[in-house]
Amino acid sequence: MTEYDSKGCHIVGYFSKVSVSARVTLLDANESVSLKEKHSLMNYNLSCILTLPHQMKKGFGRMLIDFSYNLSKIENRIGSPEKPLSDLGLISYRSYWTKVLMHYLADFEGKDISIKGTRAVASASDGAASFL
Repeated sequence: MTEYDSKGCHIVGYFSKVSVSARVTLLDANESVSLKEKHSLMNYNLSCILTLPHQMKKGFGRMLIDFSYNLSKIENRIGSPEKPLSDLGLISYRSYWTKVLMHYLADFEGKDISIKGTRAVASASDGAASFL
């Protein structure tokens, strides 16, 4: 992700989806093929997230986390980031899910709600449950 100003574009952060490499032997031939797929056997939706130190505390990390979950929604996948998380990663994800759930709960002021309903709407229940 880059930020644009009068001097041009400057990198502020990066994220990568999980990749799984595998070697498959074809049944019809004695050949092996290497595959690299963009999904995880452990249901992770994100492999790496990075916000440059001088760009921290500006919301870029939260935007990258949100972007990764939105990509997962498009792919009809539920997942969480690859673990273990760094200390800053754990803080970022807790902050992200706190904000998501607080916005959700604010829409139900004065109404009866349940944690079960909140988890379902979060769309990445594994992610939310892991960080709260």
